[in-house]
Amino acid sequence: MSIFSFFIMVVGMLTLSATLVDWQSVALFLKKRIFVLKKIFIFYLISGFISVTKSEEIDLRNYEIRRISQNGEDGVLEKIFQLIGTTNKYYVEFGAGDGNAGSNVKWLREKYEWRGLLLDGACYSSLNTLTDSSDINLHKEFVTAENICELFEKYGVPQEFDLISIDIDGNDFYVWRALNKKYKPRVVVIEYNPNFNFIEDKVTKYNPEANWDYSAYFGASILALFKLGRTLGYSLIYAESTGNNLFFVHDDILKKSKVKFKDMNNIAKIYKPVLQDVVINLPARNSVYKEEYCKILLQWIEDIEKKYNICFQRHGLIIKKFLNFQTVVENFISSEDVLG
Repeated sequence: MSIFSFFIMVVGMLTLSATLVDWQSVALFLKKRIFVLKKIFIFYLISGFISVTKSEEIDLRNYEIRRISQNGEDGVLEKIFQLIGTTNKYYVEFGAGDGNAGSNVKWLREKYEWRGLLLDGACYSSLNTLTDSSDINLHKEFVTAENICELFEKYGVPQEFDLISIDIDGNDFYVWRALNKKYKPRVVVIEYNPNFNFIEDKVTKYNPEANWDYSAYFGASILALFKLGRTLGYSLIYAESTGNNLFFVHDDILKKSKVKFKDMNNIAKIYKPVLQDVVINLPARNSVYKEEYCKILLQWIEDIEKKYNICFQRHGLIIKKFLNFQTVVENFISSEDVLG
């Protein structure tokens, strides 16, 4: 019963009892009996007939705890499935690497006995020796928009399952779009390109042979993936704090579970800037000062490497990525060109 209905009932009772008396008597009656109304209201409130509070909005920042994943994705996923429940506890992850280090699903597999499919194209030198592993259902496969559904059929992926994690450093946008023709994961984790802010609609041109070259030319912006997600029936619920992955939940699941996430579908609030921008503390992207600063910093790192015979390769690559951003940005296209 709503608060409005409750008071209509009370007023009706009072009006009926006041038909033979004047309004002054009614006012006196209410004054003397107000404590009775309070008790009635509290009774209905405690009994659950009246609701005066809004549904709690879940802030996933409180659950971004790194178990095994690269940044804390598995802590976020753990909370999501605590809220929406599971169906078959089945996941698909690609590129999964060796299925262990940095995996978004290993925690679910080991802690909660999930099962699923792991795929990786082993394109990078550190993974060249990757071999299939039946223990965790890991297979060496290069994923494209053309073969994704065939691979799912080959390895027996159910049409509806709980989780997919997409991180192939390039065609993520196109692969998600392609698999939706037949498959419906309840939750989607997908890498995005945080070098673009939340008002920039950008995606790489599709290339089935694309491999990441450690530049800023990869994936899609948060806006492009948000548009794709809405087209496929998904809501954006979170972006982890380092600016790597987005989390989507299918609208049917949200409607059924009645779970509400803080800032859901508000990309301006969900968007996280690229972590390297924050760490290096550089000014806005594409500025001349930033470019010059990167060059100086890169030279400084190289000097340290030579002097002490150590390697800061990752840091160097990060800075090089900034330097070439202006040269690659023109190669991106709008998601509207793809979605129509």
